[in-house]
Amino acid sequence: LASQIFEALSDCGALLLGAGEMGELTAQYLVDGDIRQLWVANRTYERAEELARRFSGQATPFDDFPERLTEVDIVISSTSAPGFVILPDMLRETMRQRRGRPLFLIDIAVPRDIDPEVRNIDNVFLFDIDDLEQVVDANRQDREQEILKVQVLIDEELGDFLHWFNALGAGPLIRDLRGRADALRQVELDRWTGKMEHLSEEDRKLVESVLRGYANKLLHAPLVQVREFANAEDGYIRLDTVRRLFDLGADEEEEK
Repeated sequence: LASQIFEALSDCGALLLGAGEMGELTAQYLVDGDIRQLWVANRTYERAEELARRFSGQATPFDDFPERLTEVDIVISSTSAPGFVILPDMLRETMRQRRGRPLFLIDIAVPRDIDPEVRNIDNVFLFDIDDLEQVVDANRQDREQEILKVQVLIDEELGDFLHWFNALGAGPLIRDLRGRADALRQVELDRWTGKMEHLSEEDRKLVESVLRGYANKLLHAPLVQVREFANAEDGYIRLDTVRRLFDLGADEEEEK
């Protein structure tokens, strides 16, 4: 919330009203955010001193906290007071002395510590628990939207990876299919030309061309499918099935 008004907490001073559990959590957050200066006010001054000492801040008597309003930029109030501890008249005087510098107020007390009427004062920004819940909901919705974007990005990257991974298997498979076809063609060519010694060299080349064309026609549909399998999510499984159908796994092991 404060970052919407101030560029950085390291440029800000903060005043905590109340040194209970909520005050401790708030002090820790402010220190983690590198707050420039931290003041702590509590009705029990010793408790304010203890909390201020733990977080390298300064304690101030509770009745004197209005004087600190001119020095700090952020006030977070979490006392157990039965009524308002910050009133419009108090802040009007404070804002005159601040000469237009904004004052950021967060009221996390139940019942409320800060009179909602202070919202009508220029350069005073008040947020209470209801406002904080809206901010939390908005932040959660933003995170959910970011998560969806990340999921889409992951799906896209996964698709690209699977395509690349499947393509790694498609190339060798196409090569092995063609190699098997060429080997079978050569075996049949040698077998039949050996039986037909009367064939001229020209006739032999013609037979070889016919066998090559026949083999290419037989391979056309399988090779088209192999290329399509490379684009499928389960392409690796399909490519492996083709390799098994054509008994190419054994050849692959022999090559290794």
